[in-house]
Amino acid sequence: MTDSLNGYINYRKDNGFTLIELILVILILGIIAGVAVPSIRGIMDETLLDEAAQEVVNALRYARNLAIQDNTTRLVDLDPDQETCTLLLGYQSSGNNLLTFDNVLNPPGNDNWGVRNVKVSNGKTVIFQDDNDYLYNPGVDKKDYNFNGEGQKLKLAYSVNDADTADEIAIYFNGVKVADAGKGSNDKWTKSRNIDLPSVIIGDVSIRNALDKRLYAINFNTSDRLSGVDIVSANFSGLDDVLFYPDGAPYSGGSIVLSYKGRSKTIAVESGTGNISVQ
Repeated sequence: MTDSLNGYINYRKDNGFTLIELILVILILGIIAGVAVPSIRGIMDETLLDEAAQEVVNALRYARNLAIQDNTTRLVDLDPDQETCTLLLGYQSSGNNLLTFDNVLNPPGNDNWGVRNVKVSNGKTVIFQDDNDYLYNPGVDKKDYNFNGEGQKLKLAYSVNDADTADEIAIYFNGVKVADAGKGSNDKWTKSRNIDLPSVIIGDVSIRNALDKRLYAINFNTSDRLSGVDIVSANFSGLDDVLFYPDGAPYSGGSIVLSYKGRSKTIAVESGTGNISVQ
């Protein structure tokens, strides 16, 4: 048997392969390539999507850590239309503005207080108005208002009830404290008070990590590595932004869906805890 095999090999060395044998080899190599190449591409696509998801997760976790570390609120702005995810330094350039009245001296929410007649205007144009009374809810220390619009001269009007000290109720605009609401009587609403909201910042407002100097402004449209990744959706109680409070809890739990070449990843932010996971 060995002699026969050696003889066949020696014959091929002397005479080469036949046309049929070469065709069979090419066919076999083609089949192998047809199976291997899509598999390799699939692995590469999955790896790229994993990397994109991790970039978003890093921004969310850093925002949450900053909120806890600095005892403030931090906002991550997600824009599915522009395919961007940005950890904001201050104020959003447009849309989905968040105005918060936070009773900072009232944890865990056991004192009466209230706010009403909230109005935001830009010159003579009223951008947002809510005349409803918000009164103390057991266990709740905050009242949030959302509105669209931007401007360089935003004014806020409001009235409060039952604020024992001037700094009991803090006013936040897009995650940054802008004023204390002032004292308010226990038995009646204050007259309307007015303050100027900070000018909306236009341009680069993202936070740079002090440790690794990374800029937390992700743009999948312009990224050399992650171009083609799509932010399909970002939904946090109807908003596409993620706001973390000083205790690390988000304004609302929700999810972000990314996709790339038919594959998808869901990033979940847990309500109450702010824990972040990828599914």
